[in-house]
Amino acid sequence: MLLKRLVDYAVRLDHESGTEKLPPGYQQVPIRWLIELDMNGRFQGPSRTTDGSGSKRDRGKRFVAPDLMRSSGIRAKLLADNAEYVLGRGKPESDPEKVRKRHEAFKNLVADCAEVTGLPEVQAVQHFLEQLNREELDLTENFDPSENENVTFTVGGIMPIDLPEVREYWAKAALSAPHGRKKGNGLEAECLISGEYGPVMNREPVKIKGIPGGQSSGMNLISANESAYESYGLKASQIAPVKVEYAEKYANALNQLLKDEQTHLRLGPVVYVFWTREQPIPPVVEALRAPDRKSTRLNSSHIPLSRMPSSA
Repeated sequence: MLLKRLVDYAVRLDHESGTEKLPPGYQQVPIRWLIELDMNGRFQGPSRTTDGSGSKRDRGKRFVAPDLMRSSGIRAKLLADNAEYVLGRGKPESDPEKVRKRHEAFKNLVADCAEVTGLPEVQAVQHFLEQLNREELDLTENFDPSENENVTFTVGGIMPIDLPEVREYWAKAALSAPHGRKKGNGLEAECLISGEYGPVMNREPVKIKGIPGGQSSGMNLISANESAYESYGLKASQIAPVKVEYAEKYANALNQLLKDEQTHLRLGPVVYVFWTREQPIPPVVEALRAPDRKSTRLNSSHIPLSRMPSSA
């Protein structure tokens, strides 16, 4: 099964990189602003991060942070989000009522995390949010919520998003479907990848980026957005049940393949991706681009090949 092979490839990449694999529900996210607090939740000031490029489009250093797909509706990310969610500061064109609801959703999520984990660092963020006066908060003139820049917190020099208890909370409470065969929008079913029975994703947690003709924010691989594609009352990503942790792996694997020039080939509206069970990856792309070169001629039937249409 193609998705299982992608999951295996993601596991292999984690092993070969020698770096810590991403926690469930976490992604590499650019964060431009750090709100510095003391252990009592008192505001100490903002600090700005940079990716080091010096570009005007510098959105900040990339951190491993809680993440989720947000196509519509109000869904807060834990402890790290844009200014509308974190500080209740909207863009000029934003609906004030929606901004208020987004900020409330963020506050409620932090408060629940503080209660569940009992961590003083998260409690400090909760206290800051409860006492927050947006008009009196002394930020910098460069802080511009219209740029959709991400914001997170440091408490006594510690980033709460890095704490193991916070990561465990986000994986269990925020990403897992509710218990019960069908409860609200949650569903328990047999995972198509692992065969395990349990909570499966409602929507894919990671979008696929780099598909020709696709949205710049990324596309879904498993999704149903029209009633014609739905059956048995299942919607969105429930139509093909997959556990969240495996959905993250196949999406991360595809995103890596689509970033590496040696593992994908674009032909019009179609992109092909290539990978192998073991290293090294043969020069498939080079061979297909220059098939007349004997030094790069390959028998493509020996190479695992997948095709992903742009409408995926």
